[in-house]
Amino acid sequence: MRLLILLIAALLVSCAAPQEIPVERMLQGSSSGHDHKRSYAVRDMAQWQALWEEHTRRMNPVLLPEVDFSQEMVLAAFLGNQLTGGYTVEIAGVTVHADHLEARVAERMPGRECMVTQAESQPFDIVRIPLSAKEVRFVVEEQVRECG
Repeated sequence: MRLLILLIAALLVSCAAPQEIPVERMLQGSSSGHDHKRSYAVRDMAQWQALWEEHTRRMNPVLLPEVDFSQEMVLAAFLGNQLTGGYTVEIAGVTVHADHLEARVAERMPGRECMVTQAESQPFDIVRIPLSAKEVRFVVEEQVRECG
């Protein structure tokens, strides 16, 4: 009986409701050297330097933002090269589950009636979260912004 109670208690703890964790936006914009659509979970300085170098390769030298990888990690979402403006990407939130982190990524694109700049863009979002060894699963929601 005692074992059964312990098993039930352990199951309840492991099935605890998912919780939001704080997200600190480091940088968000529409111009990046990152030409392809991809999301990253960065847990060490070597990965961070490589990602930053790719992101800033078309810019004047930009200092690498400091990250304390003993306590935090970086999540980044890139939409890749878009033929016009009007596109954005946002890491909208991060939820802790028993076996993983879920990063919600909102990809927004202009509707047919929207006026947009006729210049290529490479939307991106880079955030900082508390360090976790759990797998990060990026869940993407595509949204069309209607105009007019």
